[in-house]
Amino acid sequence: MVLAAGCSLFGSDDGPRVLVVGDSVTVLSKEELRDQLTWAGTVDVRAEVRLRTDQLLDMARSGADEDPDIGIFLPGYNDILQGRADTNALDQMMDVAAGIPCAIWLLIPVDGGYPRDQVDTWNRRVQELAKEHPSVHVSDGWKVLVEKTPAFTFISDVDAVHPNQQGRDALAKVMAGVANDRCR
Repeated sequence: MVLAAGCSLFGSDDGPRVLVVGDSVTVLSKEELRDQLTWAGTVDVRAEVRLRTDQLLDMARSGADEDPDIGIFLPGYNDILQGRADTNALDQMMDVAAGIPCAIWLLIPVDGGYPRDQVDTWNRRVQELAKEHPSVHVSDGWKVLVEKTPAFTFISDVDAVHPNQQGRDALAKVMAGVANDRCR
C-alpha cells in the first residue's frame, strides 16, 4: 500500500475519487459524465436542481469531507439567474474546491437566458478567486464551446440555459477532459 500526499491510495486499480458539484446543468449531465469518467474509481455527483451556491455548500463540504482526489465545479447558474453573482457563497465554495488536491472550475457561457453582466461578474470573480489557490484550475472549455457554436447547438431552445442532449454529452467531455489533463 503506497500513500501519496493529498491523494487516495495509489497501487489500487480503482482510480481516483472524483467529486462533482453543480446545479441542474450538472444534474442533467451526470450520466454522461459518469460515462466519460471511466478512469475514475468513484464519481460522486453532488448537484441539485434550482439551488444557488449558498444552498449547495453543505453538499459540497460533505463531499469534500470524503477526501476526493479531484473536484469538478460548475455552480452559479441559479445565482446568475437571481442576480446574485456577487454572493459570498462563491468565496466559500472556492475554499471547498481549494481543499481538494486538484480541482477544476468551469466558467459559465455568456450565451444563455440570463443577464450577461451577471455572467461576466461571476466568471471574473471565479478567475480572481482561483488565482489565490494553486490547486484550482479554471477552464473556459464549456463557455467557449457554447459561445463559438451556432445558437442552441448545445443549449436547450426551450429555456436557453440547460444543455440539450448534445450539450450534455459535450459538457461531460469537457469536464472529464479537463480533469484528465490537469489532475491525472
